Amino acid sequence: MIPIPAFLVKRFGETVARLLVMFCEAVIVVCIVIAIYMGLKNYFTGGLKTEVKITRGQADAAIKSGEQGVNTVANRQAEEQAGADNVQELQHAIDNGADPGAVTDAGLAGLHRVRGQQAQRHRQ
Repeated sequence: MIPIPAFLVKRFGETVARLLVMFCEAVIVVCIVIAIYMGLKNYFTGGLKTEVKITRGQADAAIKSGEQGVNTVANRQAEEQAGADNVQELQHAIDNGADPGAVTDAGLAGLHRVRGQQAQRHRQ
């Protein structure tokens, strides 16, 4: 217990001075309890906050990886469709035969190679 200062007793009387001292003691005790609580709370939850940040980072990385995977598949499908369109155009040119000089031996060899690759993809 804090001793009661003489100037408080002279100014407010002994009863009020005692109440003021008790109030000050109570405020000090409450401040100490709050400081201990906050320190313990930070000590025990500080690791959890770090873990949450790491988990969020991993989730964001997984989302980005998934987006990249989807984009890769979409790009691959677009490339395959473009290749199929080229094969169809070449096949159409061969079938119509409008200009016999337009289809060369190299063009025919390329067509057979592309058809073979497409057939192999469909078998897998």
